[in-house]
Amino acid sequence: MYPPKWYIGLDVQDHDIRALAAIKRRDGWQLRHCWQYRLSSETISGGRLQDPEKLLHILIQWRKILPKNLNLRFALPVQQTLQKQIALPGQTALQEPELGWFVHASAGKQFPVSDLALDYRVHGQQICISATRQKDLNLWLNLFSEINLSLDAIDIAPCALRYAAKLAGVPDDSWLVHKRMTDWLWVAPADRPFSYGLIAAQPDRHLVQVINQLPITPETEGYTLYYSDEAQPTSIKAISVKTTSTPTLTSVSTESANSWQLLMAFRHYHPPLPDKMNAFIIAAGLALRPSDQ
Repeated sequence: MYPPKWYIGLDVQDHDIRALAAIKRRDGWQLRHCWQYRLSSETISGGRLQDPEKLLHILIQWRKILPKNLNLRFALPVQQTLQKQIALPGQTALQEPELGWFVHASAGKQFPVSDLALDYRVHGQQICISATRQKDLNLWLNLFSEINLSLDAIDIAPCALRYAAKLAGVPDDSWLVHKRMTDWLWVAPADRPFSYGLIAAQPDRHLVQVINQLPITPETEGYTLYYSDEAQPTSIKAISVKTTSTPTLTSVSTESANSWQLLMAFRHYHPPLPDKMNAFIIAAGLALRPSDQ
């Protein structure tokens, strides 16, 4: 009998590498393993890879302990991505390859597409474009090639956050806010045009202040908000959505915000679990992401 395939999500941030492996079971996902490696401040800064050799050394050691049967997904740092929205012409229902031609032609009016790698998704009559510098993308691809690891998918952290939240039972039509070590990552409701951003973390900046900076419109102010925190301790005893009273959240037409834990996305766990499971939310979202069709 062949060993089950490990679906591994790899999240690289300024101060840490976090990876999570999951296995598909008939009744859901099993959390199989987590890895975390600290990075020195000069390795990655602002999402930019400054010292590839130091990162390469860590990845080489990590590669040695991975199983052969794996599917690896990687998230580009949010700081390395751009986003633009363009409108489809009239009521025209473009199909590929014409849609791709239209996107590249339209994107060429916004930024130098010859230097960028583009991805896009259609939402109603809007096309949401995500882009990264081809130079940055090649740097990551070459890094993994050096350790004989092929990437089965390259995604971005906002999408990974949504994947994990969805499997944890968080509704698609909700705002997501995820507190990380140096920033807050937010994602707009999935039934609205794709939008995300980072808000710098500050000692006196709490959830209320972050929510007040979200690009909330009259169309989205009635949506519920779900938040997660990397620093939240792991707890198996209370794997459920919790409501925290926050009376000043009237900008989203609610007096409460809902918190959720990553373990809600899994049916089975393989101990020992990390002390702070929510720190692996992005890595988990990558591991659990639907396969590309």
